[in-house]
Amino acid sequence: MFPVVKHLKPTATDATRLVQRAQAAVQEGLLRDGYELISQALTLFSSVCGVLHEDVCVCLRLLGRLSYILGEYADALSHQEKVVMSSERLHGIDHPQTIQDYTHLGLYCFAGGQLSISLKLLYRARYLTLLVSGEDHPQVALLDSMLGLVLHGLMEHELSLKFLQNALNLTSKYRGATSVRLAHSHHLLATVYETKGEFRSALQHEREAYSIYKSQVGENHDSTKESSEYLKSLTQQAVVLQKAINHFYSDTPGACVPPPKFSSPSLLTIIQQLNLTCGIILIPISAKDVADLRKGRKRQDKVQVEELENSVAKAEQRHRTTKLNHAATIEHCFSCLTSENDR
Repeated sequence: MFPVVKHLKPTATDATRLVQRAQAAVQEGLLRDGYELISQALTLFSSVCGVLHEDVCVCLRLLGRLSYILGEYADALSHQEKVVMSSERLHGIDHPQTIQDYTHLGLYCFAGGQLSISLKLLYRARYLTLLVSGEDHPQVALLDSMLGLVLHGLMEHELSLKFLQNALNLTSKYRGATSVRLAHSHHLLATVYETKGEFRSALQHEREAYSIYKSQVGENHDSTKESSEYLKSLTQQAVVLQKAINHFYSDTPGACVPPPKFSSPSLLTIIQQLNLTCGIILIPISAKDVADLRKGRKRQDKVQVEELENSVAKAEQRHRTTKLNHAATIEHCFSCLTSENDR
């Protein structure tokens, strides 16, 4: 347990503006530019406010997230470790932000190939969530889905099914029977059952997922199409398995039936499912698109600079006009006073 450090919260205006510019750049797809701006803001915040500060923690969190999106898992892990240590001391061990930071640290560890450490971190995040809110909470559904996927990658199928089934029950309770998240939970269970060779259960869950996708997003959506293709693949594997079982128990001689091939989960597939579970959707952008975005941003900055210069010039012109009018008024008053004195 760590005590919460209570202190004043000074900030740096220039660094805050850099963070705002970085957020605008990231929204336009310029991730590298946003990363550099946040790095500059982190340096300013650290110099002005000190290392143990909320703004420093926010910058490190953003740097870790951008590094993860860019595929630089080692940098993401390094930044997120600092975030967790700072968040424990700033917010406390049982704060929701600290739990979320532990969750993202577990995600980055899994992407970096540290599967066992990722599992321990997610277990800790789940333990802290149970301390704060109990088992009947939507956050537990998220963590159980992630734990089920990590255990699936470690080939712990029975334990994986327990966590995924609990996540399915909680998602159905809080999201409803027609939620897209519930469809994703059904799909995760289907993949684990497929690896175990239990194609009947896998088909049952994937049919539920396909039905939800079809009713919510339509037949032409990518998720619906992927679910349909996966259903066909499961059906074919189930037919091959049944033929092999029938041939094994039959006494009639015949051609040898090839045994079914059980798929094993790949690290990349599980990372993609973890991203979907956490709400991270990666959209590929080509180098040409990035160059076009930068050109558009430069043109936009140039237009903004020109507008600012024009507004400054107009303000200076109004100021000069006001000074001239003021000088003319003073001169007129002085001439009036002089004429009265002459009289």
